[in-house]
Amino acid sequence: IQVLENELFVELPIKLSNSPEEHTKKIDEQPKITLINNACLLFEWKNFRLITDPWIEGPIFLGSFTNYPPNQISISDLPKIDAIWISHEHSDHLNEHSLTFFDKNIPIYVPNYDNKRLEIILKKYGFRNIYSMENGETKNLSDQIKITSYFSGSVWNDSIQLIQFGNFKILNLNDAGFNWKIKDEHANVDIVCTQFTGPGSSYPLTWENLSINQKRGIITKTNEGFLEWLKQIVEITKTKYLLPFANFLEIYHPELIHY
Repeated sequence: IQVLENELFVELPIKLSNSPEEHTKKIDEQPKITLINNACLLFEWKNFRLITDPWIEGPIFLGSFTNYPPNQISISDLPKIDAIWISHEHSDHLNEHSLTFFDKNIPIYVPNYDNKRLEIILKKYGFRNIYSMENGETKNLSDQIKITSYFSGSVWNDSIQLIQFGNFKILNLNDAGFNWKIKDEHANVDIVCTQFTGPGSSYPLTWENLSINQKRGIITKTNEGFLEWLKQIVEITKTKYLLPFANFLEIYHPELIHY
């Protein structure tokens, strides 16, 4: 770390692959990706179907938020699901109501936070095949599909997933931010899936001490900051595609809905 002309510069250790295979690899058949809602993605590849963070129906956070725009896909519309990934405990990711409609024998993969807390919760929901994954641990979902869990490092116990269909790499950040250590292990990915605005919150819209212009200014600055962050993620991961998602919410609480 050094200060130059009143600016702070931090040099981060980075490993750059010199392998030409990273840049000239032949891409396997690409998976079909469907955005169900918010952070819920459906990946379909060679008759295998993986769904992530299935919040599909009903409000979240004690009735405070709902889907926006309204969801066009219901749980009954889904094909047979072979595996579920849940990134963290927030109810727009770990949604008890939506999970009640899934077969309880479906394998579910979760990060191991707080002594298998997510696994314990899912067992209470009736699920039987739950795999708690450590930071950096990889699980094979099939012969050619594997998933690696990375802790985000945030206070919210969020997690990030690297999903590989053959040699096609998908980095699913959902709304967990970015773990900068991932770049050392995966300098090139094919798709990054990430939130595109600030977290779901009634701030600043419902704060009565702020004017309309102040509220607009806060939202604008937040979104401009996220746009710059997205550009950095693209540069760091050298991704071919960016999928903005995990932010489709609207205020739903009866006392706040008029905002």
